[in-house]
Amino acid sequence: SRVGGQLYQEVGKDSLSNYYEFKLINKTTKPVPFDFRADQFKGSFKVVGNKSKVLLPEAINTYYVWITIPKSEIKERSTKISVQIVDQNNNILNRVKSSFYGPFDEY
Repeated sequence: SRVGGQLYQEVGKDSLSNYYEFKLINKTTKPVPFDFRADQFKGSFKVVGNKSKVLLPEAINTYYVWITIPKSEIKERSTKISVQIVDQNNNILNRVKSSFYGPFDEY
């Protein structure tokens, strides 16, 4: 889910960034390496801190992530996005839907 208090941040001249909190549950007894992947949009992900992308076993794992998307991908004030959580073999473990906010006046 989006972290409250900040709508968006401009990154350079051509991209926007939003801040998210992901709570991922690993119900297995083994650590699970994973990654974030954009689903039907162009974007990049930056995990805050030095936290490795390995879900601890039998635990709720919390990650804070900046998602950066080119302005050309954002057509509305609030754009629906979907993020895939994938394992090391690129199998989709989960899909998370949220909104990505951009400026009021440009779109």
